[in-house]
Amino acid sequence: MEDKIGNFQEGKEADFLILDLKSTPFLEFRGQFAKTLSDQLFVLMMLGDDRAIRETYVYGVLVHRREG
Repeated sequence: MEDKIGNFQEGKEADFLILDLKSTPFLEFRGQFAKTLSDQLFVLMMLGDDRAIRETYVYGVLVHRREG
């Protein structure tokens, strides 16, 4: 299955999101104090919502892009 999954190379099958870490003023403010990836993920878990999703890809194809 290495020819189909496992990374983000062109032609691979992948479902993923592009997140906006500055999607809301409070998320942006709190995120500036995050020093590690774990800290940033915690901020997203506690304060993030659907506004943090900038783009959604299914099977490697863009299916939704947030305007603005």
